[in-house]
Amino acid sequence: MDVQPQDSWDSFPLFQTLNDFLLSEKSLNGGIFHKKLTAQFQPLVVRYTDLMEHSLSQSIDKGFSKEKWEPRKDGCATSEDIYWKLDALQGFVIDLNWPEEEFHKYLHVRMKSLTSDMISKVANSTYQQFDSWMQRSRKSTDYILPSEICVMINVIFSSKTRATRVTEDGGEYKYQSKLDETLDTMLSDMETCIQDKLIGVLEFVLGKLARYDEGNPLGALLSMAPKPTSLFNKVKTIVGEQGINIPGTTTAPPTTPQNSKSPVSQQQSTGHFGNSYVAFMRGCTEQLRQIVSDEVWVNSLFEVRTGF
Repeated sequence: MDVQPQDSWDSFPLFQTLNDFLLSEKSLNGGIFHKKLTAQFQPLVVRYTDLMEHSLSQSIDKGFSKEKWEPRKDGCATSEDIYWKLDALQGFVIDLNWPEEEFHKYLHVRMKSLTSDMISKVANSTYQQFDSWMQRSRKSTDYILPSEICVMINVIFSSKTRATRVTEDGGEYKYQSKLDETLDTMLSDMETCIQDKLIGVLEFVLGKLARYDEGNPLGALLSMAPKPTSLFNKVKTIVGEQGINIPGTTTAPPTTPQNSKSPVSQQQSTGHFGNSYVAFMRGCTEQLRQIVSDEVWVNSLFEVRTGF
């Protein structure tokens, strides 16, 4: 023990071997040698844990700065790497099987606090990237919700799953409830942001259709329709229960200004916008359903809110 290097982590297996043996021998458990062993390794364990916390924090900053947001198991490359290292550190602390109750409890609390902090840091970094990506997105049917956005949502769900493990025997830490609340808020904000994006594209298409159909009943309905916040309520309100007259019915055609498009051209243009929007919604829906891990959350994103 005396010849062990001061800052060498290779000596931990020696501690585990000796400690496990001493714990198994009633006559040696808690004896002079056992106390000497724990006294020598206790500062080393504290230092190792502190260094791992610093290393994890740096890995989060560096990893997310160059993250490509490709699907990796439950999240992305950086989040999976960080959470694997957290699990390894947690396993290391458990395997120490520390004999002294006070320091054992300290390690337990220390690991829960460290895990909570790293989860929060991963989630915050992901949410910042999500916000940046959504702000750069366009409001047109050419835009399809990127797979990267879906991966970011998965990272938050993965973080939320791990946050539920941040518990202490007999109760919860005060910071755990705050972390759970923060993650729930992030998921809610992500849902709202995506809904706003989809509705924004719908409004863009309806605006185009209204301009192409000026002078006919469809254009009047599109310009006068109310604006509910639910995506499907919006579609239902505008076209679902209105008596829209389409070309070829008994509705008398309006007088066509000289500079207006021909009926055939109008029909082709409106049909093009309609098909573009259908393709846009199909593409976004498929992205979400194929990549986002939580099916309930995806269904909630598209559900009809009857209160609007």
